[in-house]
Amino acid sequence: MKTISTLIAITMVFNLFSQTKVYDSIGKKRSYTKEDVDLEFSKSTIKIPKKSKEEAFAAIAAAVPTLIDLGFKIATNVLESRVKKFSGEYQVQKSYLEPESREIPNLIFTRKVTIGKHKDTVALKLTFKPKLVADSTGFVYYIDSTELGYSKARWKKRHNGLDYTIQIIPTFLVDKEMKSQELAPISLTGIGFGKHPLSESKNDSLKYRTTFIPIPKDALFLNAGIKIIEVNPAKIKAEKILEIYNKYKDDAITIINKILPKEEKEEKAPATGKSSDPNQPQGN
Repeated sequence: MKTISTLIAITMVFNLFSQTKVYDSIGKKRSYTKEDVDLEFSKSTIKIPKKSKEEAFAAIAAAVPTLIDLGFKIATNVLESRVKKFSGEYQVQKSYLEPESREIPNLIFTRKVTIGKHKDTVALKLTFKPKLVADSTGFVYYIDSTELGYSKARWKKRHNGLDYTIQIIPTFLVDKEMKSQELAPISLTGIGFGKHPLSESKNDSLKYRTTFIPIPKDALFLNAGIKIIEVNPAKIKAEKILEIYNKYKDDAITIINKILPKEEKEEKAPATGKSSDPNQPQGN
């Protein structure tokens, strides 16, 4: 009986320490006991074209081998502890199980958490869709919609939403060789809690998109990787991460020395005027 009691006590302690924190739409801290990050694929109408025997693979010449480091040189693991709690980092890489369809699939990133009796609650969901450009020689992925239920980044209701820096890495099979393209990050700012379609505006439906992705003819779409950095813009802004990424992408640096002093001064400044609705996405 004593042994059983001891095991129960150890299990309770383990469960206590295994709980992690998220923040809801009013900034309240909640504990979750399970987290699942997934990447799903769905069919699109964009097909991979066939090539003639004479054509070369010039479009994929700049691609790198698929054995890549998923993520930015500038990631949250270089943040000092005093601001790390205001950020979150997610990454996932999965294979496409229907490459023989020879199409560019839609991508759905989902993070789910279990809070109390509520299992598989959507904490973050981003839907990416492909769009043909440049006379069908290539495409871009654009963010079609967002859904935010809980954030890993600490925030308060008075703050104006959360910022995201997102990198997508598609991988193709070209002449029996895997080729990946490491795209520049997408900067997504002022995202509020709840569901938000981002591509409904006819004039700006592709605002949040990747850089140009050449389509290698006769290729197969094998897998995709996604890396997301979530930040509270009151401490760290997505534009700052993107700016530093573009300037120092070949060198690992500590972003704290670049952006913290200015951000701290901004936070200490007295608030004036009315704050915008944190549950509505805002433009760059």
